[in-house]
Amino acid sequence: MRLDVYHHYPPDPATDRRLDAIRDAIATLDRKVNRLMTTVDEISAKLDAAAAREAETQIALAAIRQDIADIKASIPTSGGATQEQLDALGAKVDALGAAVDATATAAQALDSENPGGPSA
Repeated sequence: MRLDVYHHYPPDPATDRRLDAIRDAIATLDRKVNRLMTTVDEISAKLDAAAAREAETQIALAAIRQDIADIKASIPTSGGATQEQLDALGAKVDALGAAVDATATAAQALDSENPGGPSA
């Protein structure tokens, strides 16, 4: 930022001191604004990353809900389940457990990066 002040009066030391003080104050303000904008940009980037991770977590939770519904639908109602059906059901439950663990880990990482957020 550049500030040029021209005056056509005889030089006055008091006026010069005031103009120097104004110029110094503006320079200080400019530095603080630049520092603040850098901080705002960093916070904005962190918020964007957190929002993306939250969206990924929501997608993963929706998939888990669907997997639970699919597992419930695949449970034989007559009680005469074959070993193959039970094995397939066990594999689905194991996969669901892994998805739940991964989602919980992602959610904990998101919480640790954003202390004091909604879950705090």
